[in-house]
Amino acid sequence: MTPQDTRARPNPDSIRDKAAPPDWDRDSQLDAVDEAAFKPLTREQAQALRAKNPALSPWQVVMAQAVSGLVLVVLWWLLTLEGSKAWSALYGAIAVVVPNALMAWGATDAR
Repeated sequence: MTPQDTRARPNPDSIRDKAAPPDWDRDSQLDAVDEAAFKPLTREQAQALRAKNPALSPWQVVMAQAVSGLVLVVLWWLLTLEGSKAWSALYGAIAVVVPNALMAWGATDAR
């Protein structure tokens, strides 16, 4: 028997695993297929899409957050009948609404 015969032979499964493309490569191939399927819109199609789906104002989002926060404050107070917990919920709502209102103000400021 030669010394080469006594060496351990590699497992064929481990060789296949090393030869398989990594997940990121498979994902990039799928992205390339998606990009190939992408078709730009014509001007008329883009205008129709904008008319069908109007832009949402940041102020509408802030108003929805404020209303939902106040509703939760009232519900929390009615469920617990404890003013301290209702105040805590109000502070939580304020902690969400005020920074977002400042962001909306900065984003929509017409200078």
